[in-house]
Amino acid sequence: KDLLLTRAKGLRHNSTAAEHRLWSCLRGHRLQGLKFKRQMPIGGYIVDFVCIQHKLIIELDGGHHILNKQYDEQRTLFLNARGYK
Repeated sequence: KDLLLTRAKGLRHNSTAAEHRLWSCLRGHRLQGLKFKRQMPIGGYIVDFVCIQHKLIIELDGGHHILNKQYDEQRTLFLNARGYK
């Protein structure tokens, strides 16, 4: 778990331009008053953005995700099984 938290922290500090732009719209309850967290571990996965209250996850997938389609599908199944959309 500590390794996952360390990795999530690293991802927050090295966000992509798209992640940075989206975070500027989501942070501080800017989107309809909803609280979002970024690069948060859930189970064995790290999600880009999550609103815990509504179990809503936003993933920004770049080109590297084409190579990881099976991993992404497994992640989606895991998160959906826990009520996340």
